[in-house]
Amino acid sequence: MTERNLMTPAAYDRWVKQTTCPRCGDPIPNAAYRGQYKGAVSRTDDMTEVCSACGVDEALGLIRDRLVSQDHWPIGAAAVIRRVSEATAKYNADSEGYHRAIVESEDR
Repeated sequence: MTERNLMTPAAYDRWVKQTTCPRCGDPIPNAAYRGQYKGAVSRTDDMTEVCSACGVDEALGLIRDRLVSQDHWPIGAAAVIRRVSEATAKYNADSEGYHRAIVESEDR
């Protein structure tokens, strides 16, 4: 049974609005668990709830000093996913190189 079957149409519409990320339009916290738990808190105002991917994207934006203000929302889910994927790939490549350097130094 879905949430829609348990609610009036008006209640369902409110629930969808409350569980939709204002930054990218995706479900909060994500598509697999819409409305089942809280999402991230936006770093732009420390109170707006956003989806998990936008929470990660904002954290990365703070590191790069490129936080997207709410004036520029919505930014689109595809852009968020692309930036998070690129950062994850870079992190994985950097950590593999780091671990390889440790192993090589231990072998000497």
